[in-house]
Amino acid sequence: KMSRIARVFLGIYRELRGLWSLASQMRLVDAETDLLADSLLFPSRIQNVGKNGAKVRTLDLHGPPGTEQLAPIVLIHGFGMGLAHWHRQIAEFKQHRRVIAIDLPGMGASDSWEINCFSEADIENYFIDALESWREELKIPSMILLGHGFGAYVAAIYSLKHYNRVEHLIMQSPAGMERRTRATEFEMPFFQSTLWSLGFTPQALVRLCGAWLGRSLVRHLAERRYRGEGTRTVA
Repeated sequence: KMSRIARVFLGIYRELRGLWSLASQMRLVDAETDLLADSLLFPSRIQNVGKNGAKVRTLDLHGPPGTEQLAPIVLIHGFGMGLAHWHRQIAEFKQHRRVIAIDLPGMGASDSWEINCFSEADIENYFIDALESWREELKIPSMILLGHGFGAYVAAIYSLKHYNRVEHLIMQSPAGMERRTRATEFEMPFFQSTLWSLGFTPQALVRLCGAWLGRSLVRHLAERRYRGEGTRTVA
């Protein structure tokens, strides 16, 4: 468990990081709105689903008339992303049926849930239970799950437990499902695993770098990662 000193340090850090990185919930929502502008021309709503302190940000878009009885497509983004990740696909999907996109717990504009996970099973159950509670609150009898990266992993493990609620499972570049051998197994370095256990994620490191350096770092990594896949400038 995290020591009392570490908790105090993280509390101070979280208060100051918004000023240093110029990051805020309002800026995040503004950026999301810009990305989703074209997709939101049709009937839709954005709401926070769940109890106070455990709300999941949800984008709910109606399908065309006559598709109300079809299972909705539920979009689950990858690690550290948000529902606006799907801004280029949503307009096409909603021509066929209802589409729902969510920010996973602790990501995007969803609440940062306080969790104590000490094993892989704990983490998996945390996301499975969060997704099931969200489904129950929206009263969705069955759904088509489409996940990307870590979101595909979450969709897969949810489907194994709640298979009666999943009509189809679609995994896009799923995390944790690569073909590996002992020679290619990845072991997180001690320094990195220690930071992770203290609550320092890659996103926290970017915020720690400040507004200018953090933005430059993200732009550089994104351009390297997606080089050759398009000419759109990374903001």
